[in-house]
Amino acid sequence: RIGSEIIEYTGVDGNTLTGITSRGVDNTLSAKHLVNDLVYKYEFSGISLRRINKTHVLADATVQDPIGIDYYHIKIDMSQNGNDKSATSTSFGARYLNEIKLGGGINAKGTYNLPYSLIIPDIRNTSPTGTNLFGSVRSVSETSVSGSEVSYIDQGYQEIALREKNFFETQRMVVSKTNEDAYLSTLPGNKSFTMSFNMNTYDRRLSPTIDLDHSSVVFVSNRVNSPITDYANDPRISGVGDDPNSLMYVTKLITLENPASSLRVYIDGYVSNYNDIRMFYALNQNVPANETRFIPFPGYNNIDNFGNVINPTVSNGTSDIEVRKTDQYTQEPAINQFKEYTFTIDKLQPFNNFRIKLIGTSTNQSVVPQFRNLRVIALA
Repeated sequence: RIGSEIIEYTGVDGNTLTGITSRGVDNTLSAKHLVNDLVYKYEFSGISLRRINKTHVLADATVQDPIGIDYYHIKIDMSQNGNDKSATSTSFGARYLNEIKLGGGINAKGTYNLPYSLIIPDIRNTSPTGTNLFGSVRSVSETSVSGSEVSYIDQGYQEIALREKNFFETQRMVVSKTNEDAYLSTLPGNKSFTMSFNMNTYDRRLSPTIDLDHSSVVFVSNRVNSPITDYANDPRISGVGDDPNSLMYVTKLITLENPASSLRVYIDGYVSNYNDIRMFYALNQNVPANETRFIPFPGYNNIDNFGNVINPTVSNGTSDIEVRKTDQYTQEPAINQFKEYTFTIDKLQPFNNFRIKLIGTSTNQSVVPQFRNLRVIALA
């Protein structure tokens, strides 16, 4: 790379590039350069940046949890955008990233889709007596982080209330320009979010007005996922920093005046078919929360008729009794939609302090588990 131009060459002779075959590669501007202009190899950790600075398909990634709330992985195709250096190459042989490296910094850029399941339209307007202003939005679907919904599907128009919370039954998104052009060609202007207003009046001298210079929309998405399938054997759930669950609550360290040998946790939860709740405990660990190691409560399938733990190695953090989940999906559940969950562990070695960790999950980010009335009792 010289300045902003990418040049293709085949060799180097001392300080001289030989076999220059192309100028202005990848639509960069072919320009004159000054003597002593610096020349850089256009690569990162041994890989040509032509393979990185391009449009990637996230579905190509083959690592565990390829897409999260705050990250995504890309898979670099070593057979494209340059000489074939993939595992099947016969002339160059396979080439991979040769070290773990951080780069880019504030200069690293990527387009992204903006997820949401709630909007608050702050539309400045005036509606004199005898006039009305009605709003609606057209949106497209998005796949929840741990969900299976199909993205880029037109969801049509939905009426909205101005300056109030407007919930959507499923996850939606404002799509990046690149993806709008690629996937939304059937929508007007390829737009993924359209806000429409009907302005009515019963007096031809009056009209409602909208101040477009001072109007905005707040988009809200829930930070919830469901990345773990085996809570009994996945080691990541024992910590805080390594736990990939986004909806997590950890109590402060509770110190007892007298030692206890049993713990019981009560909590009221709204848990739908999309959701799950798991509870963990930690004993006699006088360390910061991020250093604490947690153990899952036994769970209803791991307690015998006398309340004894059948097999500690299969404890998975579920409640003492199986609680049926609700199929009434709502973002603002009523009090009578909360059910009580109980978690118990008995016959422990005496302990003087403890912490509790609560995890909530969802495969539909528009419907999240919600909790109230957390109570913990330590028994001797």
